[in-house]
Amino acid sequence: MYFKVTIPYREPTYELHTGRPRSLPYYARYNVTADSEEEAILKALSLLEKGWIQSGVGWVRAPERQAIQVEQV
Repeated sequence: MYFKVTIPYREPTYELHTGRPRSLPYYARYNVTADSEEEAILKALSLLEKGWIQSGVGWVRAPERQAIQVEQV
């Protein structure tokens, strides 16, 4: 099955460094193939982590797990 997963996240280290906390989170959206919504979420979280590692920035992205949205497409 195909899923669209939307992950709201923050960059707490960046916010602390700049002193500018955001009132709204950033969003990452991924289209993934999975057997269930839970598997789709895990795959999308893995892609989010891979993306921030490859970006080369010195701060992490903290997903707001309770607000993740999953839609079967």
